[in-house]
Amino acid sequence: MKTALWILLLSGVCSLLAADIPEDPTFDVTKVAEKWYPLITANYLQPLERKPFHAFTATPLSNGGLELKEEIPRDGGCEVKSFVLQPQKPGVLQSEDGKFTIMVIKTDNNHNMVTHSEIGDLVLLQLFAKGKKIQDGWEGHYSEIQKELGFSPKKYHYLLESDLCTTPPK
Repeated sequence: MKTALWILLLSGVCSLLAADIPEDPTFDVTKVAEKWYPLITANYLQPLERKPFHAFTATPLSNGGLELKEEIPRDGGCEVKSFVLQPQKPGVLQSEDGKFTIMVIKTDNNHNMVTHSEIGDLVLLQLFAKGKKIQDGWEGHYSEIQKELGFSPKKYHYLLESDLCTTPPK
């Protein structure tokens, strides 16, 4: 019985990874500079713990990449973790060490974007916005993409409505 469950799980993961994930060719790194908030997150492999993901500030690089500064609450303050994503093709960015890949699946380049991220064994589908509320129509876009890629609706994870880092980052 356990073997059958593992085979089903593995086949599901393989089908997701083999799925043709459609990058948004209109993604423009020069238009995404600002602070972004994760509003909905789903993890393909397992339900996520009820803990918030951190907001980040994106800064476009001259080579088409992005520098991300993630704000992490620490001891009453705010630590900033910075990392660079290099362009692979339109709508696809990867960390310099190759351990993190993000695909922008749908965006309006101004306020909203749906991304598919792979960080080691973690596979996430996320809706980000420059504000702290879901814009009209974007929950529907997210739901459609979620179904197409095989993410379970039970794994929806609504996230923050307020900044986690209340003091300015250092």
